[in-house]
Amino acid sequence: MDLDPYNSLTFALDFNKLMVPSPYPGSKSTPFLQGTFQSFSDARGGFKEEMHEVTNLNGYRILVQQLFAGRVGYFYEAADKGNRKYLTAGLGLRFNVFGFDMAYVVPTNKREIATAEQIRITLMLVLAKKASEDESVTD
Repeated sequence: MDLDPYNSLTFALDFNKLMVPSPYPGSKSTPFLQGTFQSFSDARGGFKEEMHEVTNLNGYRILVQQLFAGRVGYFYEAADKGNRKYLTAGLGLRFNVFGFDMAYVVPTNKREIATAEQIRITLMLVLAKKASEDESVTD
């Protein structure tokens, strides 16, 4: 959402599901395509367990003067499917076609995860900018 020509606010909501069969004791390997389609109906707990296999990510970003960015996000995974829950917060800087972003990962469920207290750095290069539309004034 553009707040004005130089400032914008973004909300993102993302759902992901692994497209691999649910492992259980005694399960065997399956071919790639069969495993992909099987992943939608193989949970022993039925549809409810299938829904637990979906992770949820949401985040907010504000871009000020098309130069500075601030963001916060949250990742949620069901307790019986990995129990990863963490908050990310970050800052970014844009200059012409270059961008630099830095984010920090904070676990929120008192469970140690591999990415806990990690700093993520992103360097960005914009190869093509969106063409701006000419504004016309009508009387």
